[in-house]
Amino acid sequence: MADMWWKNAVIYTVDVERFCDSNGDGIGDFKGLTSKLSHVAELGATCIWLLPFFPSLGRDNGYDVTDYLRVDSRYGVFSDFLEFVHRAGEHGIRIIVDLVVHHTSDQHPWFQAARNNEESRYRDYYVWTHNPPPIKPGQGTMFPGEEKSVWTYDEVARAYYHHRFYHFEPGLNHANPQVRDEIERIFDYWISFGISGFRIDAASHILEDPLVEDQAAAGEPDVLRELYRRAKSIRPDLVLLGEVDEAPEELEKFFDGTRLNMMFNFMLDNYLILALAQQRSEPVERGLTLLPIPPENGQWANFLRNLDEADLERLTPMKSKPSSRSSRRKSACASMGAVYGAESPRCSRVTHAGSRWPTACCSPCRVRRWSSMATRSAWAMTWRNRAVVPSARRCSGPPAAMPAFRKRRPASSCSR
Repeated sequence: MADMWWKNAVIYTVDVERFCDSNGDGIGDFKGLTSKLSHVAELGATCIWLLPFFPSLGRDNGYDVTDYLRVDSRYGVFSDFLEFVHRAGEHGIRIIVDLVVHHTSDQHPWFQAARNNEESRYRDYYVWTHNPPPIKPGQGTMFPGEEKSVWTYDEVARAYYHHRFYHFEPGLNHANPQVRDEIERIFDYWISFGISGFRIDAASHILEDPLVEDQAAAGEPDVLRELYRRAKSIRPDLVLLGEVDEAPEELEKFFDGTRLNMMFNFMLDNYLILALAQQRSEPVERGLTLLPIPPENGQWANFLRNLDEADLERLTPMKSKPSSRSSRRKSACASMGAVYGAESPRCSRVTHAGSRWPTACCSPCRVRRWSSMATRSAWAMTWRNRAVVPSARRCSGPPAAMPAFRKRRPASSCSR
C-alpha cells in the first residue's frame, strides 16, 4: 500500500527569489534556501512547495514559463537545485514543485514557432481561431479590468489565440496528444530528481476547451486522470495537489480519487476568514458542510494565506438593510458592493501585510487585520487529519503574510 504521507503533511511554501540570498545580489537562490533548511525543519514542516523557479520573463511571478526543464540562472545552477533536494531529504523534508502546464509564456519557443508558421507542428499546441466563439458562462478572463477578453489577435499569426489569464500567457491545447506527451515528459523529468509530487496550477481550467460546446459528448481527453495514472505508475506515493477554486458542486468531480489526491481548501479558507472577522465559529461550520467528502486517498490542504487567495469570492453576498448609519457609510463602502454575512464598519482600501499593493475592501474591514494576525500564528493551527499549508517569504521568523494575488506580488529580496 502506498504511503499517503500527504494526509499528515505540513507544507511550507517558498518563493526562492524572495527567500534567502546567498551571494548578495539581492535575489534569493537555492544555496540560500539550502542554508535555511534547519530553520524550516525546526518549524515542523515536512514538505516544501516551491513556487515556479523556471526561466520566465517575470511578468506573472514566474508563472509565465519560457522553459520547463531548466532552473532560472538567477537562482543558481542545476546542481544547486539537486543539492537542495538532497539536503532537504536529510532533514526529512519532501519537495513538491509547481506544474504550470495550463499555459506558457508568449515567449516560449513553442508559441513563437506556432505564431510564425501555420504549418508548424507547434501551431496546434495552442488554441487558435479566426472567429472567436461566444465566451462560455464562468469561462471569462481571470483578470477583468486588466484583460478585455480571453481571445487576443496576433498580428504575425493573423488569428486569435485563447488565454484565461494574461494575454502574454497563451493557453495550451490539451486536446492535442502531442501537448499531453510534452506534459508527461516534463512530469517524468522532475520526478527523476527525487521530488515527491506537484502542485498543479490552474488544475480546473486545464479541462476546459473553449472551442467545444459539449466536451463530455465530444469525448475530450481528461488530462488530470492521465497525469494521475502516470504518477501512480511511476511512484505510488506521489502527490498531485490541485489548485481548484470552484463552486462547491464542482469540487467533487476533481476529488474522486482518480484525478487529484490533494486539493487546496479554498472554501474553508473563505469561511475561516469570515469567522475571524465576525469572531464567531458558525461560518467555519457552514464552510465545512459545503465540502465533499475526500476519497480514501485524498486530503484537503488547509491554509490561511497563499499566493493567490483571500478574495472571499466563495462567500454568498447578503444585502445589508439600509439605515442612517449604513447610508453614511455607503460612499466609503462603494468598492465592497455587498456585505458578506454582516454589516460592515467604515471601510477603506488597505494593504495586506508584506505587500505594498492595495487590495479590494472586504466586509468586515477588520478581516484584513485578522488575516494578517492569523497568518503570523499559522503554525499553531491544526485540524484533525487535515494537512496544513503555511507560507513564507523570508529567511527566518514566523511566516509572513502573502499578498492577495500572485500577479501583484512586489519584487523584493530576502531580509538577510
